[in-house]
Amino acid sequence: MVILVLIIVPLPLRVSAASDYSPGRRALFVLLLIAFVALYIRNCTPAPGGRPRRWQWTFAAQIGLAYLPLVVFDARVWSVGLFLAGPALVLLRGPWRVLAVAGFACHDPYFGTWSPTALDHVYHVVWILERAALVYGLVRMADLARALRVARIELAAAQVARERLRLGHDLHDLLGFSLSALVLKSQLALRLVDRDPPAAAAQVTEGLALARQALADVGTVAGGYRGMSLAVEARIARDVPAGAGMVVEVAVDVGELPAGVDTVLATVLREGATNVLRHSAASRCTITASVEPDGAVVLVLTNDGVRADADPGPTGAGLGLRSLDGRLATLGGTLTADVVGEAFRLFARVPDQGRTAPVGA
Repeated sequence: MVILVLIIVPLPLRVSAASDYSPGRRALFVLLLIAFVALYIRNCTPAPGGRPRRWQWTFAAQIGLAYLPLVVFDARVWSVGLFLAGPALVLLRGPWRVLAVAGFACHDPYFGTWSPTALDHVYHVVWILERAALVYGLVRMADLARALRVARIELAAAQVARERLRLGHDLHDLLGFSLSALVLKSQLALRLVDRDPPAAAAQVTEGLALARQALADVGTVAGGYRGMSLAVEARIARDVPAGAGMVVEVAVDVGELPAGVDTVLATVLREGATNVLRHSAASRCTITASVEPDGAVVLVLTNDGVRADADPGPTGAGLGLRSLDGRLATLGGTLTADVVGEAFRLFARVPDQGRTAPVGA
């Protein structure tokens, strides 16, 4: 805005100061110049859609204000028509823009007040076009700055939404198993407290350890998803359900995995184990993890006691499996959940990510 004022005001004021106008005419000159500058800024101010609202009327008023005062003032003094090419370049589109800019650029040849020769006419046409281009560039920069601010706001909102979604997924993935196991341990301790106090105390102790682990997991969520180990989760998935009398068979032989693959597969196993704990009818669970000849790592978790009419959906029911499907997709992996008879099968596969050879290879 300041630059626009500096582009327009100095020339008319300098010429007016050198004239012999009376104080009244000088005051009228200043008022008209202020009105012209105000309309100029109004027409060149970015707005939604790239144009000010009702710009046709304000632009017509600006043109009238540029030429009607010539009845009172000399064309050499009231020379603001030199600057009309700028808003014409900003506001108009298509052929009208070309015609209007070309017409306003020839302002000086029309009135012949500044250029006594043809070379001077050419110079002032170029002078007008230069200022028009400067005005257009300033307006475009302001428009782009406004669009950038809007984009930043939208990106910040999207980032907040993604962070909330990540927080929800991480809390579900990290705490689902711990809380389900804690409920199981508490129920076992409650049943054993009268008939076998030492066993009940052991269950309470294990439940306390799970609670502490859950508390530690919550602290890791704010800083991003923590690293997890498939081997550790396999051991936990074997011990906790076994404490409830479930038969758990574990066969995990994948060697040392890349951190990202290890964490994702450990998360899949934890979610699957959480679902096993929530299926009270399950009596047997099988967990296998192996490396295929092409280097892909496959994790399979199967448990019984599922209703035959259960429908896991395209990638498994619930927020947890949908979240895991997205995590695996980032590694090029796949996740499927099937119900066959009374058995539920969770199958995860991650293609080779540059892992080391399995144990015993």
